[in-house]
Amino acid sequence: TADNEQAYQRITKIRDEFKLKMIVQGNGYEYRRLAQLKAAGMPVIVPLLFPNAPEVEHPDQALDTSLEGMQHWEQAPSNLAMLDQAGVTVMLTPAGLKEPKKDFWMRVRLAVRRGLTADHALAALTTTPANILGQQKRLGSVQVGAMANLVVASGDLFADDQAQIEISFVEGKAFTTEHYRRFELRGNWTAQFGEKNAN
Repeated sequence: TADNEQAYQRITKIRDEFKLKMIVQGNGYEYRRLAQLKAAGMPVIVPLLFPNAPEVEHPDQALDTSLEGMQHWEQAPSNLAMLDQAGVTVMLTPAGLKEPKKDFWMRVRLAVRRGLTADHALAALTTTPANILGQQKRLGSVQVGAMANLVVASGDLFADDQAQIEISFVEGKAFTTEHYRRFELRGNWTAQFGEKNAN
């Protein structure tokens, strides 16, 4: 785990000295070390730790806000996009979020709005971790012989702020959420075909 952006150099030296395979968990400041991370060639598990907007409504608060804090508030949501564009292999984690159930998808969508493509965001949650762990035949994709781990949502989880996960399948077993809505289709309906109505 890299506690700060200076840790990547030390981690790379340890990896090289002992000839280790490493996956590093980042800290949200990876955009400050893009060239170094690309050269290191290590996959990075990226937390979605975006800071809150600085409080600058009152002069005293504004004076206490550092330029570094303002810059990080501006850059942090673009962290994943910059890593992806630099060619660094990334995965996503809710680690460190106070309310992961509430905040995770909201922050993924913000990262997508800031330049991470939806396809690469999906890969960072599915195929990339499976490939790195050597489990691509069992995990990360929908294919014959793979574990039936799926998510069904009410909309596009990467673009629609109102989209909610309704059902999760773990090894084929369904788990519904509080957002699951099954519509009752039984009843009397009227359908219109051209100018004719049918019951």
